[in-house]
Amino acid sequence: MLVVENGGRDGVEAICSAAPAHLNIRYLYHEAGNKSAALNRALEETGDELLIFLDDDVRLEPQTLCAYATAAAEAENRAFFGGPVQPEYEVPPEPWIRLPLSASGWSLPDGDQEVDQPLFLGFNWAAWARDLREQGGFDPAVGPGGASMGRGQESEMQQRLLHSQVRGQYVSQALVWHYVPTSRCSVEWSIHRVYQGGIGSALVNGGQNRLLHIFKSVYRRSRSCLSAIIKIPRPIGYSLHLEATWWRGYAAGCYYLLKHPAGALPPVRPPQQRNHASPRNQSCPATAQRTALQSVSPEADTVSV
Repeated sequence: MLVVENGGRDGVEAICSAAPAHLNIRYLYHEAGNKSAALNRALEETGDELLIFLDDDVRLEPQTLCAYATAAAEAENRAFFGGPVQPEYEVPPEPWIRLPLSASGWSLPDGDQEVDQPLFLGFNWAAWARDLREQGGFDPAVGPGGASMGRGQESEMQQRLLHSQVRGQYVSQALVWHYVPTSRCSVEWSIHRVYQGGIGSALVNGGQNRLLHIFKSVYRRSRSCLSAIIKIPRPIGYSLHLEATWWRGYAAGCYYLLKHPAGALPPVRPPQQRNHASPRNQSCPATAQRTALQSVSPEADTVSV
């Protein structure tokens, strides 16, 4: 397990030193408080393992790691993977508050299936380290600590993987429960996150036809908004505020792209020569070589594994 503390030092190194030896934790420090940059630092230290990304506030079902290992072993082509998420509330929110999928839960019907969109949430997905390095690693402009202020470094990476013919695979048994504190069930927080979501949507789809994406976004958001209002009556002012805030964020993301045209990311340095056996043909996490990546971001509650 690699633990990459970034930004300030908050005692993580001491915690890692006191951890049980069987966890095989190796501590790294990255001076920039940037989640994507910290993940790239970890990529430089791994071989070609399957990397599973989690957060410090999720609870895994007993079969989750086995489900990922089995799906990776059975994949016939290049693939990345993701599983469902269920919320675990400190206090259940008011039903009319529209929370992002990270706080309200997400899954796909009909079991395991291939996906052609960047759907998987950042605290429950997996990819091969080699595939991530071939994309140049994560974009430091996206995600916590990024210059764009937009969320979704995992969605931006998944979009690039899909464009490179790396298919997405939904693993229905890879379930995690995400702890959601009361502070993330408020009107103010939902509006703040929808703004970040608008920025992230512009960044994730920066390489697509802009006009086409705007039309698709209008259709998708109008449909989801109407569906939400019909299912659960919501204050009209709140719903309109949310939609206006999302589009304000989307415009900010587009403006960022105009000022910072998309270009090739600086390549992630390949790992030093070490004996890394690839687990692509292994099906059980008890025998498969895995690397857990933890990057402690500037937000204390955001840890990717």
